[in-house]
Amino acid sequence: MNVAVPDGYPDLAELTALPELDLRAPPRIQPAMAAWCRYYGINFGQRLAGVSHWFGRLPGLPEQIAVQVFLPATDRPRGSCILCHGYLDHSGLYGHVIGHALARQRAVVIWDLPGHGLSSGEPAAIDDFDRYREVLEHLLAWCAEAALPRPWQGLGQSTGGAILMEYLLTTPRPRLVDNILLAPLVRAAGWPAIRLAHLLGGRLLSSVPRRFGGNSGDADFLDLLARRDPLQSRVIPVSWVTAMLAWEQRFRRLPPSDQAPLIVQGDRDATVAWRHNLRVLGRLFPRAQVVMLPGAHHHLVNETPRLRRQLFAAIDRYRGDDELD
Repeated sequence: MNVAVPDGYPDLAELTALPELDLRAPPRIQPAMAAWCRYYGINFGQRLAGVSHWFGRLPGLPEQIAVQVFLPATDRPRGSCILCHGYLDHSGLYGHVIGHALARQRAVVIWDLPGHGLSSGEPAAIDDFDRYREVLEHLLAWCAEAALPRPWQGLGQSTGGAILMEYLLTTPRPRLVDNILLAPLVRAAGWPAIRLAHLLGGRLLSSVPRRFGGNSGDADFLDLLARRDPLQSRVIPVSWVTAMLAWEQRFRRLPPSDQAPLIVQGDRDATVAWRHNLRVLGRLFPRAQVVMLPGAHHHLVNETPRLRRQLFAAIDRYRGDDELD
């Protein structure tokens, strides 16, 4: 545990063995799970009439991958949104986008990456980015068995966008259509310095301290990350940096795709090398739509209310949901 446990926060030991996810059974949220959702404000099954909420462990994997499924209060959902969060994040931080999708009559599936949130694994670490894609593919196979409403649309923030992009570029018939990439990772900001530091110190260090910077204009969100979220790692494992560097080398060599994702990028993003990244993505996804958000930082799903409204308006136009207003 990295910070003092805040009032109202559940005992994480009670969430280390989640029940197996089964949409055939009525949704039942255990008390510790309900308290966790309430703390982060994603308890939509209690807050919104008619919304169904399942919370459990993805079946068929040796490790615990925490997954939540929200079904909107309608007999005819407009599809499902598969959410992939960013590095050092977890599903509890994605209440704004979950609520927006439910308001647009879309089901939501969100999972915690290995080593993040309530999923098992070394905190914030990964040996190979391929593992992220493998878990996503397993999740999509489970979604097919569970008959989640179609079409399925992917939405990825930062590293979540990287996971979606690799899936789209390496899968002959992707299950996901009309994907949304928010400040997607290709190269991190300060790339030459990262490579040099990794070369000089990668074998001597197992981790480096994490700096909590201004990745959003929302002061309350920044305070949550730095002081009120026990799931925030205080270090960045060198193994993750090694895996990121190896992934970037193979990613930029992938052949282009005819997919036409929406790419949304803020011009105050100091987390990724967004100018370079947009050039790379212009080659890999020549049919992509690019929307710039002036004044936006990196964590677009948790930006200020004004910038979130602009973000969701762009998503609605892309999805054809703007007529619902």
